[in-house]
Amino acid sequence: MRRRDPVLDHYINFEPHYPADYFGLQVEVVATMPNCSSIRYGNREFIVLTDDLRPVARRQASAA
Repeated sequence: MRRRDPVLDHYINFEPHYPADYFGLQVEVVATMPNCSSIRYGNREFIVLTDDLRPVARRQASAA
């Protein structure tokens, strides 16, 4: 079993996964670092430049 390295905890953001836009594709961000991020698209994971990711605007339910 692997344990997380406490030295890297301040460098890598492992917050809960969130959606982002990557050149028109909606992907799930798994981990974020200053220069690169790990994303999931379908059942595959990729490393991409963090600057290429755009947050997906969350739609708010309108009060009726």
